[in-house]
Amino acid sequence: MIVFLGDNAYVTKWLPQEILRIHGKQVIGLERNSAGGIIVSMDIRSDDGRIIVRLSKDGFVVNRNNELLVNRPDKSTLIIEDQYGNVALDARYLNERAFRITGTLHYQGQTIPLQFPAFMHQSLHRAPR
Repeated sequence: MIVFLGDNAYVTKWLPQEILRIHGKQVIGLERNSAGGIIVSMDIRSDDGRIIVRLSKDGFVVNRNNELLVNRPDKSTLIIEDQYGNVALDARYLNERAFRITGTLHYQGQTIPLQFPAFMHQSLHRAPR
């Protein structure tokens, strides 16, 4: 299993796994459901620390107190933008062995951008004809 977390990759043979830990607390966890699918557990927080989206084995829940745009372009992708148009979360199930997460994490006063390097963004898009 490979998890692409911004410009980092985390490889593991075993699930469940803790992918990211900050100040002794799990921030991102990974496990499989009974059907073999990937479950990502994480909270996406606003810069003031409030939870805006929670991903867990129960699915995803969006805090209704925030103005967010939730986009599901396909069944493998979840994109959540904040009220300023910033991508808070872009999560994509690539295949049964790979998952990609980009966006921005805010956790206990820290801002952690999870972005692909610029050269990868450019290579993912077709050149104009």
